[in-house]
Amino acid sequence: MVHGTVIRWIGQACFIITTISGMHILIDPPHPEVGYKISANSIPANIVFVSHEHSDHNFVEAAMGKPKIVQPLTSPGVQYGAYERDASLDPDEVAYTRVFSYHDNDHGKERGTNTITVMQVDGLRICHMGDIGQLELTPDQVRAIGHVDVLMIPVGGFFTVDAREAIPIIDQLHPRVIIPMHYLTPALGPFLQGKLHPVDEFEKAIEGHAKVEHLDTRDLVLTPDGLPDRQTVYVMKYE
Repeated sequence: MVHGTVIRWIGQACFIITTISGMHILIDPPHPEVGYKISANSIPANIVFVSHEHSDHNFVEAAMGKPKIVQPLTSPGVQYGAYERDASLDPDEVAYTRVFSYHDNDHGKERGTNTITVMQVDGLRICHMGDIGQLELTPDQVRAIGHVDVLMIPVGGFFTVDAREAIPIIDQLHPRVIIPMHYLTPALGPFLQGKLHPVDEFEKAIEGHAKVEHLDTRDLVLTPDGLPDRQTVYVMKYE
């Protein structure tokens, strides 16, 4: 058993989070046409979160079995919930807060709405921003999100905040760990290849604000006591 929470990036805005006791949380799985190695019934999942109904975020068919599907919020507000495994299994619970937000900086008029998901997992607070397009979080959103240990934030621009626009949101939330997502990689198909920017633009933008580390493996293993002393960006592999 791994003694820590395991975060694996699948690509785009998709992650699998595996708890210490082995529960699997899947976030924003993309359709195979996006370009990443994902297919129907291919990923073990107890619970699946979807930030919004775009095809690079809502391919819930990727999950094996019959997981709980937590759909996007459709109107302004905050949703609180929890998922607890069967009592016959090891005790394990994921508490979550979901915060309504916008996919653009014009109250959703361009690209619609987006849901931010905050998970309490193994003593860690993990915040997944979905396709946030707002250039600044409101005070109510910041309060609803609360303390953040790990922040997953898009940096590729066009559909979301870009490399520089992500920095003010990071400064609002003060995470110890930052995982950039939703940026240009060789795996993406032609449509997204022509839209998104590479992660090195974010690395340059955050220089002086945070330390940057490139992982040699697909998995980032974290514990509350093992978080970096200094704010750190982990650039992850998707294969």
